[in-house]
Amino acid sequence: MDHPGVEMVGKREAVLLGGLAPAYFRRGTRLRFYRDGLPVAARVLGYSPKTYRFRLASSPEVDRLRRHDMGTFELEDFAVRNGRVHARQLDDLAGSSVSLAAMSRACADRRMNLHALLTRAEEEGFVGTLGAIEDEAIPGNAIIINVEASKAIPGVEIGGGPGIRGGDRRQAKALLRRILAEGIEFRCFAFCRLEIYKDPEFLTLLKQAGFDPLFIGFESFNDRTLQSFDKHQTAARIIQAIQTIKDHGLRISGSFIIGSDDDTVDGIRANIEAALRHGIDNINIFPLAALPGRGPQPIPRKRMILLDYDFGSGNHVTLFPKQMKPSTLQQEYIRAYRQFNNAGTALKAIRQGDLQAGIERFAAYLAHRAIIADIEKRYLPLLYKVEEGLYDKHERLIEDQLPPHGVVAEGYLLPPEEATLFDPQLQQGLSVANFDPGFTSPPGGDIVSVATLPDIVRAHTLDMALRKCYGNQI
Repeated sequence: MDHPGVEMVGKREAVLLGGLAPAYFRRGTRLRFYRDGLPVAARVLGYSPKTYRFRLASSPEVDRLRRHDMGTFELEDFAVRNGRVHARQLDDLAGSSVSLAAMSRACADRRMNLHALLTRAEEEGFVGTLGAIEDEAIPGNAIIINVEASKAIPGVEIGGGPGIRGGDRRQAKALLRRILAEGIEFRCFAFCRLEIYKDPEFLTLLKQAGFDPLFIGFESFNDRTLQSFDKHQTAARIIQAIQTIKDHGLRISGSFIIGSDDDTVDGIRANIEAALRHGIDNINIFPLAALPGRGPQPIPRKRMILLDYDFGSGNHVTLFPKQMKPSTLQQEYIRAYRQFNNAGTALKAIRQGDLQAGIERFAAYLAHRAIIADIEKRYLPLLYKVEEGLYDKHERLIEDQLPPHGVVAEGYLLPPEEATLFDPQLQQGLSVANFDPGFTSPPGGDIVSVATLPDIVRAHTLDMALRKCYGNQI
């Protein structure tokens, strides 16, 4: 059974297995348990998002359920309507069915070298897949197509998935061993996924080879926010990962996103407190952001704030949040950095024996002073102005009052909202107008040459990164 599932842990009490928003377990939600192979109907009385436990309404059948009896939502088993399959469970049965159907065609054709691998424990970090790779059941140069029932999201459209080489983790370990064997001594940080904590050998090699700290995108300690980001992880798993990684002597640079539709001021502050409490060494905070694109987007264009590309460095609020004003979110960004990186937290880390974390926190405190000062001087006044009349007294966004195309500085060219074919002339116009407003096109309006356009972009990027965004520090 794939996620989400529920398991009985006591009399009329069950626990959620998997990530799911609390709204799905409101009072009266119907569930189906199994006892001795027979279905047992049940209804939810209450749910606690902190403990993932919920109470069930009493009935003769429910009262006979015992610990470890499993259940799921009460949905129809299977039906086909209007060319669509409706079922209680599709992931990963649908993927398995597609894989077997592809194998059937390949066997009939006999010209295709195709293998189907059905694995277990995908949601726990692709345990079966990684096991097959470690056992070299998958050739290192194999092209892998992951077949599963997941929703399409921008950038991950149906039929447009990337090819992944099966030897990557094995090759990474081989590289680390080679670094150690050659006696190469250096220090750097590594971008990693949360699931790395499940591979103790990898963690040991990273530490021995000098890849420290690990940069990991936790994003939030709030399960509801994590689900909205489609992260396939929970706060409990994040805490377990932090402890495991720290037990291997590795430091952690944690990344967090603030300003999601579920975020509140209290929730943002709770995230920072949790990061401090659970021993994250340094922190990276990014207000949720989006850029206008073609076709349907996760965040509508009318919620975007694009005043200047100088304010697109990842430090500035560029969206209208739903639960607070943009200026409030920007101030929470400032407050979070000041709470995490200051002389007090640096000294505390040093007293606890972590000299490196203390030094890094104090250095981050010094580095962010100029950034924060620039935000408070130049950007916050602009946010106060653009947010006027768009929020109620509780700072909830009044979306009907938003400008249809967002708040965009005059003169900026944006890609059309409808999904259209790639237009090189439009791309050139966007690049020149937005990255270098003083640049004039060659006579005849020809597209800027490949040799010229990168110079424009590089010059602007260097100027923005070293001078404008970071307060003339470099």
